[in-house]
Amino acid sequence: MKTTKTYLDKFRINIMNNKTTVCIPSKLENLDFFLDLIKSIKNQTLLPDEILIIVSGRPLNDIKNSINFLKRKIPNNLNCKFVVSKKNGLSCARNLGIDLCENEIIIFGDDDDLWHKDKVRLTVKAIEKNKPCLVKHFHNSLKGESLISVPSKVKPNPNPFSVGYSNLIGGGSAISGSLDVFKVIKFDNYKNCEDWDFWIRSFLSGIRIIQINKELVTYRIHANRMTSSFLSVYKFENQIRYRYLLRALFFSFGILLGFLKSTLRTFLRINLYSLKRFLRIK
Repeated sequence: MKTTKTYLDKFRINIMNNKTTVCIPSKLENLDFFLDLIKSIKNQTLLPDEILIIVSGRPLNDIKNSINFLKRKIPNNLNCKFVVSKKNGLSCARNLGIDLCENEIIIFGDDDDLWHKDKVRLTVKAIEKNKPCLVKHFHNSLKGESLISVPSKVKPNPNPFSVGYSNLIGGGSAISGSLDVFKVIKFDNYKNCEDWDFWIRSFLSGIRIIQINKELVTYRIHANRMTSSFLSVYKFENQIRYRYLLRALFFSFGILLGFLKSTLRTFLRINLYSLKRFLRIK
């Protein structure tokens, strides 16, 4: 008996060895922040099998000096691999990490965040239990010396409309999941809104998205981060709203044209049938 394959069947994978890759795109501009991140990964209750650090966006000589400095500072047991990307942009770096990853689970991270000690363990556990899937979680923010709790406002089973209102989930360190999902839903090169765009497309695609109801990442709010400026957030959020609004308008216009075409075809067929009957009677 034939069975119809669902959209998710093509993503079915069997995680045998719990292999996990952490992918960190970075320009290596603030090495102190970067080393703080590495330290928080080193203190995880479950260490990842490898850390891919995708470097781009700076002159090659500067990158080499930074990489050599970090290699001396990073513990060998973390299995860090530096890859210099020929293309600039956060999305290009993440997509390169997806292409290079050979493990079953991939966890993305921003180079200025701090991970709570159970992030990797709880993320891997959630993915193993619900594969194939994406995983999101709560977070808090660090501004100067003050810790501001910022829980996600998205419900465990959100819909595309709630996500379309704003990026309520968070940045790069909130993105993780089965590698095969990322191979299908990659990142678009959409400056400063890559994460939000990714979540919108993920919800629209019907991929299973699992919520971990714990704060697992601390975001830094500083001058070089988009979230430090309300105007920047407002500007880029509106850009992505306009993008999807235009898509919806074109989609609606296509449906309207299809409806008019079908109606016109039906109308002509009815009139042609009536005309033929009329001529036969004559």
